[in-house]
Order: sequence, then C-alpha cells, then structure tokens
Amino acid sequence: MAQESENVADLLDRDHAKALLLMNAGKKVSRLLLRPKTMPSGSLGYELVYVMQGGQEVPANSNVNKQALLDLIKRWLSQPIKERSVSYEKQPTWLELATNPSAGEEAEAETEQQRQEFSKYNREQYLRKKYVRNPTEENAKALMEHIRKGSEMNRMALAKSLVRLASKMISARSFVLLRDVRTKRGAEFSAGTTLRVDHYVNKHPHYLIKLVDNSGQTLAVTPTGAHKYLRGFPKPPSMSTLEKWDEEGMSKAVDGSRVEPDGFSSDNAPSWLLVMGMI
Repeated sequence: MAQESENVADLLDRDHAKALLLMNAGKKVSRLLLRPKTMPSGSLGYELVYVMQGGQEVPANSNVNKQALLDLIKRWLSQPIKERSVSYEKQPTWLELATNPSAGEEAEAETEQQRQEFSKYNREQYLRKKYVRNPTEENAKALMEHIRKGSEMNRMALAKSLVRLASKMISARSFVLLRDVRTKRGAEFSAGTTLRVDHYVNKHPHYLIKLVDNSGQTLAVTPTGAHKYLRGFPKPPSMSTLEKWDEEGMSKAVDGSRVEPDGFSSDNAPSWLLVMGMI
C-alpha cells in the first residue's frame, strides 16, 4: 500500500500545490499522501495521510471517490489561514497567499478599515440588537434618534433600515421549550415557553444557539442537543447523510439552509458538517 501512495501536491495544479506546501509548513507536515484503502463496505477507496516532519503518519479523511478528496483539499486551501479573533477581521486564504505575495498586507489593511467602520457604527448595532430583542417604543425611539444624529443616512435609508429590522423580527424562528430548564446562572425557563433564535455562536469546534424569551432572558443550547429541548428542532443528520453531503460538495446548515460544506447561512447558522466535526 505504501508504494502505491501518491503525493497530493503532484495531483494539484501549480497554485494549489504551492498553497498546500504553505499550509503543511504551518502544521509541521512534510507532505500529504493519498493512499488506497479498503473501505468498511469492502470496496476500494482512498485515505488522506499526513506525514509529519518527525516521520509519523496521521490518517485523515477517507472516501471512495478520489476526486472528492482532492476537492476537499482545495476547499481547505480556500479557507482563512487562521480563525478570526474579531468578526470584522480579514484573514487571507492559503490559496491567496500562494498567488499574491501581498495578500497578508492587504488583509491587514482591510481589517483596519473594517475596525474603524465597526467602531463608528458600534453604538448603532447595539441599539438595533436591543430593539430586535425587545421592540418597545422606548428602544425604537433610541435607535431612530441615533440613526438620525450619528449616521449619515437620508430619509429613504432610514426607512429601509427600519423595514429590515421589522423583517428580521418577523422571520426569526421560534420554538417551544419541551421541559423545564434552569441554567448555571440561575435563569429559569418553564416548559411551554416560546423562545426565538437570537444568534449563533460559532467558535470551532464549539457551536451554540443563543435563544431569547419575551423577557430578554437568554438560553444557550448546542445544535446537536437542541431537539431534546425545542419542539420542532431537527435532529442531527445521520452519518450516512453527512457523508453523502460531503461527497456532493454541499451541506445543510443548522437552520435548514443549503450552504457550502464549511459554510454558514445568511443568518450565520453553521453547516452540520462543521458542527459534527466532519471538517
């Protein structure tokens, strides 16, 4: 088997091969091999094997389809080189670094620009979120006053902004709690309480769904366990379903949207492949 292994870098085009070398260097990997493997079904498949700089081998993904593994590697190379420390931070991908020597400096410049924009509108974003969570007249007035004074927006832009807020409230998904819950911080929720999804916390490998009730109390649940607490929330997909999605180069997000295998929905819900640790 070892003699039949292929160096993945030799199977990629020049740009992807260069990006792979950069990614491997960052992970202290000397090379990545594609090795034939007998699958549990008895059919012939392939396995990715990391050969570390010390010589030890670490098996990674496997698949019956050779091209699917090569496509998976290309998706890895199209991901940022590291996780963002803040939401507006720009990180270049391995492929960008391989094809553009200035990609790192350009990402830093874009991050600084976004930081300034974020700081400028931070107060507005806070008031928007407060209004969506608790749409009282007082919160609405505070938001509108800030938009008029602090933002360079005309009347049409102001109207569109408030329409988007209303749309967000209407489209927010709500669920009924199946059992009584008491959090570590002492917050209590009774069975039958209606909770709506407020936002998703995406810190790989830990993903959470933050929900809020009418009083503003928040409850965090994991996507894999949410169906035990929330009526109507889907159970995690089976392993065979996840493998099928991975082969097809797509996935469903936690909120049911169709996304890239390592992607997020328009509401920032992560793909099930990310949540289940397949990527």
